[in-house]
Amino acid sequence: MSNQQPPNRRQPLTLYHLYLAGRFHLLAAATYMCLLLILEMQGCQHAFARLAWRLGPWSNMPPAYDLSRDPLFDGSSQLAAILGTVLVAAPFVALFLIGSHLLLIALLVAAHRRFGWPGYWREVQPRIDFWPVWLASARRCWWVWPVSQFIWLLFSGIAVGMERTFYCTVSTTGPYLMAHLAVVVGFVSVLTNRALRTAVVGAVRPDDVRCYGCGYLLRGLSSDRCPECGLDHRTRTVRYSFTWQRSGRWRGIRQAVLIVLAAVLLLAPVWGPSALLALPRSWLEHLPAALQPHYTVLYESYRQNSPIPINMVCAVSLDDSYAAMGQENPVAVLRFERSESGPTYLIAEHWNTKEQFLRRESPNTTSRRRIWKTSSSLPFGASELWYWTTGQDMIWLLRPHPWFSVEVYDPDRLPEALRDLEREPPG
Repeated sequence: MSNQQPPNRRQPLTLYHLYLAGRFHLLAAATYMCLLLILEMQGCQHAFARLAWRLGPWSNMPPAYDLSRDPLFDGSSQLAAILGTVLVAAPFVALFLIGSHLLLIALLVAAHRRFGWPGYWREVQPRIDFWPVWLASARRCWWVWPVSQFIWLLFSGIAVGMERTFYCTVSTTGPYLMAHLAVVVGFVSVLTNRALRTAVVGAVRPDDVRCYGCGYLLRGLSSDRCPECGLDHRTRTVRYSFTWQRSGRWRGIRQAVLIVLAAVLLLAPVWGPSALLALPRSWLEHLPAALQPHYTVLYESYRQNSPIPINMVCAVSLDDSYAAMGQENPVAVLRFERSESGPTYLIAEHWNTKEQFLRRESPNTTSRRRIWKTSSSLPFGASELWYWTTGQDMIWLLRPHPWFSVEVYDPDRLPEALRDLEREPPG
């Protein structure tokens, strides 16, 4: 009778296995959906907009949005809708995570077959049951997806808020999403590989231990050292890894480099746009569209944009140094006012020269127009001033040249040059 034990038979995939491992993926999906829906609520979006406004170059001005009218929860109906969405969408997200995790395990199995060291894989593969490996790895890394997506959703919320401030220093476009997913896949791969490595080590029989230095089979040796390379094997501990991890000389440096690389990729939405804005503009024009900064930051300095709150007085003029060059020196006083009926009006008074304005002469032209939600312009000397609304309580004015001076005043705190100007009430 033979004393050899038959290899363990692999257990077929059953619904019970799907339940054991799938519950962790379902937990990850439900957690992610809850975070997604909470951060997509109006209150969180307004918090992101408020934070972005404070981080922008116009933090001393009031935000362009009325954030006090939108609470975080708007009654029980919104809460019921959130719970319903979680219950419906979470299973589909869990199925996506299950399929992605199984695909990752298959890729790691192929990597161990090709790069595993020592060469245990062919011997132990028939004795490895992969469903416990899947279960162990799912238990270890279920939290990676919701935590990583929570970080990404924070970046996305701040990025949307910064787009509304017209000064984007946080971006979540395609290249930054790919960098984020690379970190997630790398982290899950490390945790899953540990579970697979533990299964390989546990399947190695005492008589099949090999030298970690050269791969020599240590079966039947009385000496504690490998006859090929002289490596000490007193404990006969099974050591197993990939071929590029054999040398422990640079192990600490490799781990430090990987940690720094993961942090750099994870924070790419923060430092990437700022680094691009520091490049010469002629270089930015050759970058892919997904990497180019949004709005007018690419071609115009952000200081050429001025947000103006409603019911404020705005004085537009040219710098004295530019006027000294013999150019026109017009002055415009703009008042954006909201009537009791709701519409917002622009009252513009225009002087051809600054001297006329300082002598308190009547304006050369006066216009009054209703402001719509589309962009519009008004003449200013040889140029035009473009303006458009960015919210219910803010007007955005685009200066045609950097040497234009734009000053905004509270009507109750006007400088002496603007106090005696007659104000036409809106109709």
